[in-house]
Amino acid sequence: MIGEPRAAPKDLMLAGGLAAGLAVGLGILLSSLTVPSGFKDRLTGVETGVEAAQRQIRPLRDAEAPPPGAICASHVRDAQPLADRLREAAAQLQLQAVRVQVAPAPAAAQRSGLAALSVSFEAEGGYDAAVQMLDVIGRQKPQVFVDTVDLGVKGAAVTLAMTGRAFCAS
Repeated sequence: MIGEPRAAPKDLMLAGGLAAGLAVGLGILLSSLTVPSGFKDRLTGVETGVEAAQRQIRPLRDAEAPPPGAICASHVRDAQPLADRLREAAAQLQLQAVRVQVAPAPAAAQRSGLAALSVSFEAEGGYDAAVQMLDVIGRQKPQVFVDTVDLGVKGAAVTLAMTGRAFCAS
């Protein structure tokens, strides 16, 4: 093609450099428009909060020993005293139709050097006495981990039914 102007390689390089520079400048401009003001400060605050939460969670995850009194020494020896303490507390709170059962759980519930005790409690009485009994159960040593609680109305009284587990060294 005779007579058509041809671009010199120097001109092509200059045009390409100019286009690349404009693209970089436009990218910087667009990125500055999309980042909200104070973003870096908020991001630093979030990162600080995450680090603080991780410091608090780590000791809980790494804890190996339960708190003192949380587990009993022997599931065979300590089952009856736990049942007796629950019966005595129910009598002091004037609850009636008390049924307490504390027995070793099936072998499948034994894990990591711990033996489970199945704990069940049923009684009738006044509402305040039933709520106080739940508090008594919650303060027991070994600690009773409650699975279910049912508080129902029966005439002028309430019925309380609770099942849970306590753990002993095996």
